[in-house]
Amino acid sequence: MALVTVAAVLWSTAGLFVRLLDLDVWTTLAWRSLFAALSLALIVGFQNRRHTIQAVRATGWPGLVAIPIAVISMGSYVIALKLTTVANVMIVYATVPFVAAAVAFFWIGERAESRVLLASAVAFTGIVIMVGFATRPQDISGNAVSFLMTLAFGVQLVMARRYPSLEMASINAIGAALCTVICWPLMAAGIPNPHQLIILALFGITTTALGHKLINRIPLVREL
Repeated sequence: MALVTVAAVLWSTAGLFVRLLDLDVWTTLAWRSLFAALSLALIVGFQNRRHTIQAVRATGWPGLVAIPIAVISMGSYVIALKLTTVANVMIVYATVPFVAAAVAFFWIGERAESRVLLASAVAFTGIVIMVGFATRPQDISGNAVSFLMTLAFGVQLVMARRYPSLEMASINAIGAALCTVICWPLMAAGIPNPHQLIILALFGITTTALGHKLINRIPLVREL
């Protein structure tokens, strides 16, 4: 439970970081992903020492599938926060366990308990109500991107369950690096000021590196 709480707190700070940064979405994504990739690479290197390359290769073809999904999850998170309110994004994101349960049912045939199905129905109803009250085109787009982010992360969780050999820290490190490469040509020219760089570094380290590392240490997530 402590890990769940810490991971949730780390992810909830994403909205604060985005609001503190007066930068366009591509600049925010590029630098946040760069710092996330570097911090995750350090974690992977520390965990595997001399066997880092072998650990990455051991993920096989599931790893190749998981990497673009990680890119979608990371990118859509920041885009959603730029389009709509933090509350809207977090409400949708809170349905990750239920989305993962649905993905697990249709993909690997795992049946969810009745209480999970009931909670999923309540969560889905809440999202429908929220979307129904969205009037601004930006809010509608933001809600849609939020669901894409949630779906992508739900798929990641199920992949970690389906393929135990997947080294998710490595997957997210490569995904963050790829996200940096994709966003770099699209971002504004120049380097953010030192204050912005500190915020971007904290953004990448807390919400991506530490957040993802903690969630994959939670037994409940492993047993979705």
